[in-house]
Amino acid sequence: MTEDKDIRVEIENFVARVTIVRPGKRGALDRELIDALCARLTEASRHPVRVIVLTGTGNRSFCAGFDLDEMDPDQPLDAPLPDARFERAVRAVEEVSAVTIAQLNGDAFGGGLDLALACDFRVAVPSARFAMPPCRIGLVYKTSGIERFVTKLGAAAARRLFLLAEVINAQEASKMGIVDEVTPASQIDEAVQNLARKISRNAPLAMRGTRRAIQAVENRSASTLARSLEQLRLEAFSSQDLRRGLEAVRKKSTPNFTGD
Repeated sequence: MTEDKDIRVEIENFVARVTIVRPGKRGALDRELIDALCARLTEASRHPVRVIVLTGTGNRSFCAGFDLDEMDPDQPLDAPLPDARFERAVRAVEEVSAVTIAQLNGDAFGGGLDLALACDFRVAVPSARFAMPPCRIGLVYKTSGIERFVTKLGAAAARRLFLLAEVINAQEASKMGIVDEVTPASQIDEAVQNLARKISRNAPLAMRGTRRAIQAVENRSASTLARSLEQLRLEAFSSQDLRRGLEAVRKKSTPNFTGD
């Protein structure tokens, strides 16, 4: 077993279990934790692993996305937006050679839901909740992430998640195609183990090639929109509304957005 302060990796029978251990922050990823997660996923891929299970700790949260404490709207506009670093973690999940399963022990919000969607399979407990709240705090989510939601769930589901920014439960998430299976908390370990066991029985090279082929079909490029969307992201990031949204999160209040 390999363990950082906030990442734990256990490997057994061709299955690697990667656990985000940050319950005090609801599994939110800061820069250091993103680097650690990417390193551990890469390390796990070097083993004869056929399945990687990504999960969190406790029963409250899988991952709350990017740590908002690391967002500074006063940073220079020519500097990379901090949430762009989160894409490294999502890409690391997509680019591993093994089949990936998100074991959703709790809530997946923001980038945490993006991280789960990057996995090949998602199994959730009934109490898990899901949301994409960027519009509630004044952010335009990164283009690559929005593309992933539209490609995998369809434009209508992406609009509902991002533009309504409402919290949905596991049953609704299942209907939208976000979750493949909802299973009682007492049985989720066994359900994921059974799924991993079935997958790991298949030919590794065949699975690797098939997985890459599916990803190639899914990931149609949004390069023609990237420049204009990035400008909108920069405008939103430098706005007063983002400051209001971040302050509201800290105070657990409702922000009053004015569009500036």
